[in-house]
Amino acid sequence: MLRSHAEDGGPPGTALHHPGRESCNTELMVRIRNMLGGLTCGAVVAAVLIAIIGTVGAHGTRTVRGVAASESAANQAAAHANAVALLGEVSLPAGATESSSEPAGDEGLLAGVGAGGPDTPNLVEAHAWWTVPGSRAEVMAHVRGHPPNGSALISSGSGGSRGSTTFESVTFVWPAVADVLSTRWLVLTATQLPHGSTGLRVDTQVVWVTPRPASEWIPAGARHLKVSVTSSLKGNLAPQRPFSVTSAQRIERVVALLNSLPAAQPDVRSCPDDPGIRVRLAFNQPDTASPSAVATIDPYGCGGVQLTIGGRPQAPLGSEALPGTSTTREPSLILRIDRVLGVKLKISPRHPREHGSRAQPASSYKFEDLTITRQVGVDGKPNSGFVSYFRLNRALPFAPQGKFEGEEEGGPRLFAAYLSVDHVHEEGATERMGDDASRHCYTETIEVHAYEHQPRIGELVNVSLVIHGRAVINTRTRVRTRKMGRSVRKPNGVLLLQTDLPYEKAFGCLKMSS
Repeated sequence: MLRSHAEDGGPPGTALHHPGRESCNTELMVRIRNMLGGLTCGAVVAAVLIAIIGTVGAHGTRTVRGVAASESAANQAAAHANAVALLGEVSLPAGATESSSEPAGDEGLLAGVGAGGPDTPNLVEAHAWWTVPGSRAEVMAHVRGHPPNGSALISSGSGGSRGSTTFESVTFVWPAVADVLSTRWLVLTATQLPHGSTGLRVDTQVVWVTPRPASEWIPAGARHLKVSVTSSLKGNLAPQRPFSVTSAQRIERVVALLNSLPAAQPDVRSCPDDPGIRVRLAFNQPDTASPSAVATIDPYGCGGVQLTIGGRPQAPLGSEALPGTSTTREPSLILRIDRVLGVKLKISPRHPREHGSRAQPASSYKFEDLTITRQVGVDGKPNSGFVSYFRLNRALPFAPQGKFEGEEEGGPRLFAAYLSVDHVHEEGATERMGDDASRHCYTETIEVHAYEHQPRIGELVNVSLVIHGRAVINTRTRVRTRKMGRSVRKPNGVLLLQTDLPYEKAFGCLKMSS
């Protein structure tokens, strides 16, 4: 339940409130209550029941993806409880009244969630409607001035038609809870109602972490490690030759590193280009011919680790720490293994990206500016696809004339390059930006079908610059809301479109006289 700004402070209220029960003293309940302070015992019990009942109904057993129900249920229960509790963190002006249904007169603008959540079965959502005295602008000003406790404002938007704004929205985010909750969002959408009041819809979106099964651990005691690099794609053979490691200390550190990895989380996502390179680590116990465990690492694409223990394949692992488990971004898994073994694995055709752009030879391409954007429509939701803006240290090469279907004879030359955003790309779509050719500024529109996976605004995406079919830069950046320049009508009546002007100016792509 949300609280009015006029009410006294205190722990966030919830819609699940029951007297305390003895079952709240169990280790599982104590863990959840300590993790999400302010929740009543009843809220925790109800959430755990929801999690376990849902599990049994769907699978007929008390396991979720091979994980013990008690482990998975703790996180799932925490997500249910936190989704409700976060609703109580929004501060509203005095006189706000909660409604059990969509406010009358909102013209359907508050019927659905204000922003789509992550595409994962681990998503838990909750929502509430409110009617608040005053104009939409006054209410939103109050909301922005009184952010929920512990949250950060990460995005805002508005939409409408015929030149008028009919609704506004803001999104707040809380830090992840290590190994428990990876995403914690609150989206507030407001629209003006008849007779001067404002209608609000508040949505919370919480994603719980699938724990790593306790059985998926590489056993201790290995005394021989064989390292090899292979490729599933012809022509992408890595130059690294197989070698063995017999140092017990180094082997134990590699085992500890792999055992610290989280379970791969169930979601839908696109992966960047993958050349098929795999790093295989085979661990042998003393005096055994067959490995007790084998780890196969994908250093490209979406990454990940596939374990085989005792000859049995295990559920996939992620190659990066989950949100909330570290205050600093760690190097790639391959680089950490390099450091433990005291080698540099040769995994051409390229080495895995590190945080930001990896070091490049002086003659290669570099991003000097890069922004990946999604345009927000009149309904306040991002449109399908991306518009990318980037500036390089050198010019892109032209493609041979006639390479692309529909290329106009005598028209602008097309480039033999494109950006790949989370493995999505469109060849022949790159165009120059601005009028200063010496700045090497470009823009590119990538069309994506609405039903396909599309990262949210604020989400990290993998970006590759591909030239002549080869990725020459790999980096990561966050998706931003697209800024639109105004169109200007010249004295002769010609309409001059300046939609890219904000980026042309920001990147320095215009001549001084422009």
